Amino acid sequence: MWAGAGSSAEPLGLSWRTGLLAIATDVAQALAYLHEQGVVHRDLKLENVLLTADGTSKLCDFGLAHAYDVSASGEVVREQLKEVCGSKSYAAPEVLA
Repeated sequence: MWAGAGSSAEPLGLSWRTGLLAIATDVAQALAYLHEQGVVHRDLKLENVLLTADGTSKLCDFGLAHAYDVSASGEVVREQLKEVCGSKSYAAPEVLA
């Protein structure tokens, strides 16, 4: 999970709490940006978050992503997605029911 950290207990020189907070912040900012652009990832899971050597988190694997249309005024036109996709082990129980 930690790029370039080997088996260190404190990867990249950060405490584990600080590291987790940094990852969560990076992922939240990436998702906020994507959603502002009208893109939903639809397969967010541990395996799709990469860490660079300096500890920056990057989202990857946009194979199931969906880009909504953008109107002439620049607003994202969202419609209800009908198909269920992604990794079942990460899906919410109500999605699987």
